[in-house]
Amino acid sequence: MGFSFAGLQKELESAGFRTLYEALRAECPHLASFADYRALIDFFHDRETDYETKDIILHHLIGVSRHGGKYEVLAAFFLVLFMPAIARLYTRGRRICPEIGDDDLVQEICLALLQTIRETEIAPHRVAGQIIGKVKNAIQAILRRRIKDGGHARPGSREGPAQRFAIKQNYPFGGEGAPYGWVESAGEAVADGFGGEAATDLFDADRGVYDLSSVPDVSALLDDLERRKVITRSDRQIIETTVIEGKQLKDFASNPTDYERMKKRRQRALRAIREHLVKSMNRKAK
Repeated sequence: MGFSFAGLQKELESAGFRTLYEALRAECPHLASFADYRALIDFFHDRETDYETKDIILHHLIGVSRHGGKYEVLAAFFLVLFMPAIARLYTRGRRICPEIGDDDLVQEICLALLQTIRETEIAPHRVAGQIIGKVKNAIQAILRRRIKDGGHARPGSREGPAQRFAIKQNYPFGGEGAPYGWVESAGEAVADGFGGEAATDLFDADRGVYDLSSVPDVSALLDDLERRKVITRSDRQIIETTVIEGKQLKDFASNPTDYERMKKRRQRALRAIREHLVKSMNRKAK
């Protein structure tokens, strides 16, 4: 595939980024012990090191990156940092929709990652897991649209070692297994399924379902809910468009009456999902 790390490495090795990194170290005490960005990435990719510190640093870097200007170069850092997750999403995407071009898929994943970091509200805990979950859902939505538009059936797993690790071959950090460290495991921590600890994070007493967009495989969840008739196909489309993809109801409503109707339908669907999942967790707890 045509994707290369050379451009990212060049940007991170530039004098401008080194100057910015030193300024960031001065303003964030948790960064002080990491002499350069390579040491910081090694720290993040080490499964055994301090998760709390990783959350603090990553949340801080996301915050300053949204200031724009000189901080925009942090986009290159985020792409390198999350490359283990990008590799996994690439492999999954090729399995779901092998007709998509390699470069197209990598570009879609990278754009979704940067857009999530730039625009999505990120809580200060399980930071990487939230980001990975949202990006995964965004890519699934894109691939579903491509399959629908192209009429391609979802195939079984066919990828071999060359395809599976295509995105890793030029990875600049460590050996064969090195990229699969903290960033990947943080995403897996959110993926322990409904009925486990992750399920409780979805609920808020006042808002019903708290954040469906952070569920790592929300497509499978919605498939199950539709099959069980908890929600309808129309409910699912509204949820995918507004809750998962982050679009506004007003962009689809032709008039105020239509807007209110769709809003109430979404509220009823989310309430039904919450009640169904709570009942499921209660049954498993008995």
